[in-house]
Amino acid sequence: MVPRKKPSSPRSPVRAGGYALLLGLVCFAGACTLISGVASLSEVDGSSEGGPIPHSDGADDAPQRRDAEADMRVPVDAGSDIVDAHPTDARVEATTDASVDSALIFDEEFDGGVLNTTTKWTPSGDGAWSIQGGEGVQTSVTGNDMLYATAFSGATNYHIFARMRSTGPFDAGLDLAPEIVFRVQPGIDASGLPSNFRCNMDLFFDELLIQQSPGGTPATQDFTLPPDFDLSTPFVLDALVDGDSVTCTVTVDTLGVVATVTTSAVTVPSGTFGLKTYETMAEFEYVRVYAVP
Repeated sequence: MVPRKKPSSPRSPVRAGGYALLLGLVCFAGACTLISGVASLSEVDGSSEGGPIPHSDGADDAPQRRDAEADMRVPVDAGSDIVDAHPTDARVEATTDASVDSALIFDEEFDGGVLNTTTKWTPSGDGAWSIQGGEGVQTSVTGNDMLYATAFSGATNYHIFARMRSTGPFDAGLDLAPEIVFRVQPGIDASGLPSNFRCNMDLFFDELLIQQSPGGTPATQDFTLPPDFDLSTPFVLDALVDGDSVTCTVTVDTLGVVATVTTSAVTVPSGTFGLKTYETMAEFEYVRVYAVP
């Protein structure tokens, strides 16, 4: 990545506190009573400082269901729940909105004991990838940390979704940029990693970026996060890759969609997909890839 001048006062990883007034209306036999209560904001949003990426509510971590906007919803896979394409809360797991007929071609839930680097994944660069507590974990803070799907080097058009969060180190002047990669070409070296296009949410510069490595011109979209935003908040990155065009969107827990960026400068016609980090450790809850008709 080309070095850029960083802000003099980077955002610190903090979480807002406080309390919320809860109101409800209870009716019985034609009579209604207003009830109220007080709860801390941490109780309201169900979040917690640190720890694994929070899953959706429910004992079995099933996706939350929504009844509205049915035309924006497609199956995750055969027989599964149906969820929104771009929910207002990323804890409602995102899936493709390309077509109701989209096929799930790759799925990693990181629910095994050991990361499959024999037939499913190929690590590249300096990253330290593993599965810990049901999450994919990367514990290096260099810029050369990639994990790509082994058997999809000839893939062309697809829609990749990954849920992730940065785990720091915070307050160290680092970019803190978990990434998804696409059109990865394992046979072409790009400064120690395979040639690739990447989409990242840069938590230092408040910027969503698409760029080819090596040497590509970045397409960027700035976004604004609340001053008290917790830098370890989970989010979903998705990239719709179709021909020479790609659209990348970031959906953040409690905030919804905060940025979208598009470019038509994808000159590589095929290649696999995966994960990457730049100057951050990170946790990943899932990677799901759908065919684009």
